[in-house]
Amino acid sequence: MIILNYIKNEKWFQGIRAEDSLFMFSLKIMGQRELMKKNYGCDFVECLLCPTKKSFFIRIFNLNQAKEFHAYSLSQIKKDENIIKIFLDKDQLLWKEIFILCKKLKKACEEKNKEISKKLFIQICEKYKEYGLHFFVLFSLGMKLTEVGTNNKILLKMHDQWRNTVTFEEEKLGEAIWFFIDLYLGFNNPRDIMRYLTYEEVLKSLDDKTNIEKLILKRKKDNYLFLGLRPKSDVIDDIKTIQIVGNYFSGLFKMKVINDLIEGRVTYASDEVINGEVVLVKSKEELKGNYKGKILVAIQTTPHFVPYLNGVKAIITDEGGVTSHAAIISREFKIPAIVGTQIATKVLKTGDIVEITFKEGKVKKIDKK
Repeated sequence: MIILNYIKNEKWFQGIRAEDSLFMFSLKIMGQRELMKKNYGCDFVECLLCPTKKSFFIRIFNLNQAKEFHAYSLSQIKKDENIIKIFLDKDQLLWKEIFILCKKLKKACEEKNKEISKKLFIQICEKYKEYGLHFFVLFSLGMKLTEVGTNNKILLKMHDQWRNTVTFEEEKLGEAIWFFIDLYLGFNNPRDIMRYLTYEEVLKSLDDKTNIEKLILKRKKDNYLFLGLRPKSDVIDDIKTIQIVGNYFSGLFKMKVINDLIEGRVTYASDEVINGEVVLVKSKEELKGNYKGKILVAIQTTPHFVPYLNGVKAIITDEGGVTSHAAIISREFKIPAIVGTQIATKVLKTGDIVEITFKEGKVKKIDKK
């Protein structure tokens, strides 16, 4: 199997978040591949979307290529840390342009003007490709800005604000695209289109809907494997290949829990050790009530979590690094946090009592007294 041989000959690492939209992710990857070298000076980093046993799609990146990319970002930050402001300003302007187009698209959809809607949809997607470039560059630059220990608090604040708005901006965009798909393709659940089809497949379906529903049903049943490799992307539908590659990465990234210990990266700590009761919240839809005095455990936090953080004792996440949303809010609201454990939500459940040792970045489940 050619693809498996290639994968085994490269080094890979798991990304800091899961993905639930093949459509949006494929656009980002297209933008990074088409624009990265020209607009940033560094090559595109190969990546994959691979299903887990629970049908979460994890991001997997080429390790050596990513190291080269981040090293390039570090050199740019050391040369002139204001490069991050240049990309932040470009990104802000880009989103303004996208939202103007989204407003026009909604209006065209309401008027059932398919011709204008299609043109606007394509324009928006081309703009979102640029965002795909900005997202990866800003993520890397922000990580390196933190790493060099800059004293420029304004730049850090700007980057944190950008990181905190990404989710809301993508949701607004997703809503506009939902309107378009509903109008143009007439599917009962536009979410399935966005989850199981690439941008190129959606574009093709606008003129020919043949077999699109069958393809979605197959991917719902058997999943898929997305290969964002050089020089092009491929979606693998073959269930045998999906299972073999999925099993390979599951074994590669398997985390072991030894003596009930979970390890991660400390992003803020007020005390050396904290004990408390866990509340498990796996998604924004599960947010409810008051978590005061509890230790919040999540796959990742998003801006939707912020109203529920008052009085939270600590935060533990599966995903995330020093520039993740959880890391930013932990520093901003002075909430002790450990991110990037990969397994906290799999090991812990609501009601568990844990002890967090921040000096070592470890979480240990302890018996209730």
